[in-house]
Amino acid sequence: MSINWLILTPGPESLLLPTYGYYGGPGYSGGALIGAGEVPDPTLQPQDPLDALFRQHDAAYTPTATQGELAQADILLIENILALPEEAVTGEGDLYAGAAVLAMIYQIVERHDQPQVLAQIDLRDTIRGAVDLIEQGSVEPDPQEIAGFVTWLTTTGNALAQSDSPLGDALSEEFLDLAASLAAAPPAEFQNVLTDEALDFLEDLGSHLEDAVETMATTAKLDDLRDLLDGDAFDWAAVLVPDSPPPSLAALADRLDLPWKGDFLI
Repeated sequence: MSINWLILTPGPESLLLPTYGYYGGPGYSGGALIGAGEVPDPTLQPQDPLDALFRQHDAAYTPTATQGELAQADILLIENILALPEEAVTGEGDLYAGAAVLAMIYQIVERHDQPQVLAQIDLRDTIRGAVDLIEQGSVEPDPQEIAGFVTWLTTTGNALAQSDSPLGDALSEEFLDLAASLAAAPPAEFQNVLTDEALDFLEDLGSHLEDAVETMATTAKLDDLRDLLDGDAFDWAAVLVPDSPPPSLAALADRLDLPWKGDFLI
């Protein structure tokens, strides 16, 4: 199974993202882009194990689900993706799987505003696992998708260049360089050029994403959580357990690099 380079769906910052299988991608389910109020068709059989995880994730996104429930669904998708057997999907599946993990972290923090949910996972290892998938992934568009793939690279690179994000500036050059190399390649050499250029592209992309996602998740949105843990809200815990902190709090504080005084938070 390959990425659908010709079926694009709106993502963060108004970027258009390719979809995957019948169920991978925001606003895409049952093999179709889903508009407001529309109900996707869940009866189509997923095209591979990754697509099956996306269908399971889609089922959790009901109209009555709370932001907390949606964030929990995102965490479950992250865990399930990283638990897939090594040969479960193709190279493009690895690429899309790694990107999906990073997208779920972004979504938990930015869209659902539930950064505390990230305490359930080892964030650093999760990001590293996602980047490893991206770096071992490959890009193999079908012949009829080649022009669309190059156009998508160029459009995305230009959109990133116009963003206010330092990450956008860094990534835009990677996208545009790859698009230029592919556009200049003779048709017979396209796949060879793509294979060589894409390897460097994915490694650079993975490095940028790893730094950006970890900074966003552990610093920007978790400042409120750090303040909560470091303030008066947890004074009750020192009274209930004066000799040692609850293990869950200890693990969370360690993950957030919060200091300890004696047996409890200062």
